[in-house]
Amino acid sequence: MFKKPFCINQTHKVSGADRKKIRRSVEKALQLSSDDSSNHLELLLPAKAGDLELAKLPAPSRLVIYLLDSVPILLDVSGKLDFVPTVMGLWCCPQLLPQVTVKHPAVSQFILSGADLMLPGVDVRSLPQLEKGQLVGICVPGNPAPIAVGAALMNSTAAAAQASGQGKGKLVELLQYYGDTLWQTLGKGAVPNAGFLQGYVLPAELATASPQQQQAYLEADGTAAADATDGMLGLSLNRRSEGHVATESNNSQAASTAGQCDGAAVAADTSTTSSSFPDDMDQLLELALLQALHKSVKEDDLPLSGSDLWSQHIIHCRWGRQVGAAGGYGHTHCDSHDPYSRCCRS
Repeated sequence: MFKKPFCINQTHKVSGADRKKIRRSVEKALQLSSDDSSNHLELLLPAKAGDLELAKLPAPSRLVIYLLDSVPILLDVSGKLDFVPTVMGLWCCPQLLPQVTVKHPAVSQFILSGADLMLPGVDVRSLPQLEKGQLVGICVPGNPAPIAVGAALMNSTAAAAQASGQGKGKLVELLQYYGDTLWQTLGKGAVPNAGFLQGYVLPAELATASPQQQQAYLEADGTAAADATDGMLGLSLNRRSEGHVATESNNSQAASTAGQCDGAAVAADTSTTSSSFPDDMDQLLELALLQALHKSVKEDDLPLSGSDLWSQHIIHCRWGRQVGAAGGYGHTHCDSHDPYSRCCRS
């Protein structure tokens, strides 16, 4: 829904009377009846606290975005009170929707690229009771904050039967996810905890681990990780054949870049026994650039200026945190002699 940039056509404040109507409509749309659910609704959309605004997109779109204190919390998909909470809204009340947990954090890389959730990426035995069309939140093991919101495409009984058979099929259709253009434009780059990183989400306790440890965890040798990522990779291949993702040439280029990145990472890990990183700044920048191209830069982001590439992508993938006795990130100047400029020209 928010894979491409969008603009807001008009905004206005929501009155107190309209706010009450919206709360009743949300309660009905999300089937909230118990006292606990009502408390969740109060966390999502308080009866009085905060300024509620309505934002509309230009025609022909009928989508309406509701913002509480400038944070998007609700979407009216059809403009007819067809409400869907955003991930930013669910971060305030994670239990508002049933939660579907992926098998392994590695699956989050596909979800945050906009791929729908497939059965191989989910442990069906831990599925909650679902009905077809029901809204759900998607979570990573060890991190309670949802990474995406979607609609179930089959009920839990059908999902279990399908998993015991061919084990294939689409379980959840994504509606909104962390890292999409809604989060980038109106979400102000906020995250619920330190486990939400650039391009993937980890258990919160691993957020302070080194980049190598995080990467090793994502690529952990295990049945759950292998089965989950293989299933999601199958989705990517199907979407490519249908023309929904990059062309064959772009995919080949991305695969080549990924191979270069993995090779560079291995070279960096084995080049020395005294340090996990090279001391040469040019090599560090090259590794960070390859990591950014592999993990962060999307096809829709291109073309990119050098400053945007640095500030939005490389800065999140640089390895300077562990370089030098004093630690800390390295800095660069944007003149013709600094290492980053030479790296970009090469």
